[in-house]
Parts: sequence; C-alpha cells; structure tokens
Amino acid sequence: MPLVTMSKILHDADAQNYAVGAYNLLNMEALKGALRACEELRSPLIMQLAEVQLTDSPLKHMIPMMVQAAKEADIPVAVHFDHGTNLEVIVKALQYGCTSVMFDGAALPFHENIVKTKEAVTIAHAFGATCEAELGVVGGAEAGGEHTALELLTNASEAAEFVERTGCDALAIAIGNAHGPYVGKPNLQFQRLKEIDEAVHVPLVLHGGSGISDADFKKCIELGIRKINVATALQQNVERRINNQRDANFVEIMKQLEEGVYEEVCIHTHVFGSGGKA
Repeated sequence: MPLVTMSKILHDADAQNYAVGAYNLLNMEALKGALRACEELRSPLIMQLAEVQLTDSPLKHMIPMMVQAAKEADIPVAVHFDHGTNLEVIVKALQYGCTSVMFDGAALPFHENIVKTKEAVTIAHAFGATCEAELGVVGGAEAGGEHTALELLTNASEAAEFVERTGCDALAIAIGNAHGPYVGKPNLQFQRLKEIDEAVHVPLVLHGGSGISDADFKKCIELGIRKINVATALQQNVERRINNQRDANFVEIMKQLEEGVYEEVCIHTHVFGSGGKA
C-alpha cells in the first residue's frame, strides 16, 4: 500500500462514518508500535510530528523515517506535520516527504488566519499534499473541562467562510476539547459540532483526544469528526510501563516504549471504528 495523502484517508473515513487516529510519534519505537497496531487491526494510520516537538525529534530525522515506514506498510499511511506556525518549516516538512501539513493560525485574527492559511494551502497543494487548518481556540488542558468559554469555540458561519476562502482540506475545530491531560471532565459542545459539520464540506479534526470518553468520541464521530489527534495518552501509557520496569536495561525500556504505544493505538483504533477499513 503506497504512502497516501491525508485527504485520501479522511475522505474514505467520511464515506463510511468512522475516524482515523493521528498519533504523535517521537522516535522509532513509537513509530513501530503504532504501525504494528494498525497493520494487525487493518486500520489506516496518520503518523504525525508537531512543530513544538522538533527540538527533541528533529524533522530531518523523523520525517524520512516515517515516510520510508509508510512506503513499506501494507495499510494506507499518511505522514503529517502538525501545528505548523512557520511556513519555512512547513516547506521543509514537505520537502522531507510529508503528505500532509497543518498551518495553525488559530491565535491570529480571523482575516489574518485566512490569508496565512491560504498561503500554506497553496504551498501544500504544489507538493501534492493535504493542508489542515485550525479555527477556534484549542488551548492547553486548562482551556478544557466544565468551564470552557463559549466565545473560544469555533463559529459555524465563520468556519464556512474560512474553508471557502482558504481552500483547506481539513479543519481542526474547538468544541471544548483541549491539548494535554484534562483538569476536569471534558464538556464537549455537540450542538456546535453539528452546526459546523452542516456548514462546511471538509473533514473535521478533533485535537486533544487524550482523556475524552469512548462515548464522547463515538458521538463526535457520528457528528462528523474524521481525524482525532492522540499524543498524551501514548506518553502516559509508556510512562506507566517504564515506571513498572525500573530495573530494566536499555533494550527492555525501548521495548516498553513500543508496547506502550502499541496498546494505546489498539485501544483508540477500536473506539474510532477504523479497524478493518484498510
């Protein structure tokens, strides 16, 4: 199965009403764990690396490794550069072989976000790649929970205008979700999600997937979410496994890392409904 664009994976998911996990993979062991899980479960896979992670996981090392693994996989795999804010770095990610990039202009004023996102879309499309964008405020864990400010959520009418004017291929939205471990119980605004899904014609993305309940995940998928980002849950499971193996040697620790990612990807794949779709 060749390396594919994220649009190919998400359009298939949209046609059959499931979501695909997008996993932040920071080293070879994490990559191996995620790929093994998805190949066993016959699920499409989105491997991703975020701009904020480049200090520990350099672009020039990680992306070529992901691309090669994807080319050798027997399931559809997209390689995605997540939360890019610097267009020069986004170009580098595309040059290294990413089939998808995200321009994150959510912190910018609405019209400036449109201008910068449109530029990123043009660049990505020139490489034959997908471009994801973000509208609304998906903050850290402190932004989620029961007291999410409604004014920070994505507005459906603005989303429709944004997608139309930028030509983005997927849209990350804010409906009460947050990055990192949630401080309180996530309070997702499903009516807002429904309104956004009805207003736009591109696949919707849920960031901050770690800590959301299975029932809420499934409701999000029913209402149009097609890509779900998962990072913290992987890290937490790896940490649990390593903490239980304090006398382990280096090779054993690396194995625990791979197994920790493998377990979490299996769990999320079952919840997202992508198993058997590759």
